[in-house]
Amino acid sequence: MPGTELAREGNALEIWAWKNIMPVMRIYDGVYSVNTSAKNFSKMLTDNTFDKISGKYYEGPKQKKSSKDSYNKTFRNDLWSGSETLIKESFEIHNDVKIHLFTDNKSTEN
Repeated sequence: MPGTELAREGNALEIWAWKNIMPVMRIYDGVYSVNTSAKNFSKMLTDNTFDKISGKYYEGPKQKKSSKDSYNKTFRNDLWSGSETLIKESFEIHNDVKIHLFTDNKSTEN
């Protein structure tokens, strides 16, 4: 995402490209600034219109079809088990999990 410091440990050319070329990439659909991305994400977390939406993919403010690979059960299981290995913790998956959002010291159940 242009505007972040993701290239801070790159070589001089990579850092220059990240700071000077990547911001121009925002002219393309699906490339957003840090501020725009934060606003889009905040809206998804707090706007009631998203209360009943689950398992959908968004690119910025637009709902889009996810990539073909995202529907691959082998890839999904590999990602899950790899994530558990990396954090050295296991989790059981439940289909009835509720997400709690905390705003203004109040808990809202989705």
